[in-house]
Amino acid sequence: MSSTVSIFESIPGPVWGVIGAVAGATLTSITNLISNFGNNKRLSLQLAHDAKEKNIDRMNNLRREIYLTAVAEMTKASSYFGQLPHEDPSNQNVAAGLEGLYVAAAKLSLVAPPGTQEAVDSLGMEYWKLTHKVILALSPMQTLKAEMKLYGGMYDQAMIEIKRVIGAMNNLREGGCPDEDVMFGLKDSFDFLSNQAEDSSRKRQVATNEFYALCAKYNHELMADMKPLAILQAKVVIAIRQDFGIETDEARMMAHMERQWNTVSEAVDQASSQV
Repeated sequence: MSSTVSIFESIPGPVWGVIGAVAGATLTSITNLISNFGNNKRLSLQLAHDAKEKNIDRMNNLRREIYLTAVAEMTKASSYFGQLPHEDPSNQNVAAGLEGLYVAAAKLSLVAPPGTQEAVDSLGMEYWKLTHKVILALSPMQTLKAEMKLYGGMYDQAMIEIKRVIGAMNNLREGGCPDEDVMFGLKDSFDFLSNQAEDSSRKRQVATNEFYALCAKYNHELMADMKPLAILQAKVVIAIRQDFGIETDEARMMAHMERQWNTVSEAVDQASSQV
């Protein structure tokens, strides 16, 4: 111990100043290194957090556009099937009317969480099944619409010919040169065309009555088939709201959907009963 003390005592005073400066610089350097290390670590954590937040914001923006498109397409699809019986059968492609929904569902499956994706997949499958059922139901209605158009055209053409014959008969009477054979022929044409117009009108009316009877049946069955779809659509909307962090009362929304559906269903049945 005494030898150690004597060693320190033998060091000149100026040397202690140098040693103190070196020690101070070393301590300062170590302190800076520790401080920089801590700052770098905090900066790395902050950058990682910022990058994560940016990814979340980017994903939410992407989801927002795709989700809103999907909801709009679901709304369009809900009313689409009800319009089909009144569309032109020659230009009718049932599946084409749902392309927007299927495209939106495909996009949504790329960005949606598993729960939302499963709900959308279930909805798409039910729409696909309903499409094939609707195609079969539309076939007899398309046939009746073609008959309505055919007999309507025949009736209109017969009426044109009747007007022509009546005009010819009037000209013959007023011309001052009556010809019984010509008049007989004109009367014969008039009777034939009148019977043809009457027959076409009757057949058109029969086809029309059958068409609207099938429409009433179609609408009634469609409402029954659409209810499971309405439930699935409500579940998709609930999942989307939850994905966006929107406060959602699932039970309340489902009950509200049920009340709305019952009101619409009653209105459709009442309107169909009057056909």
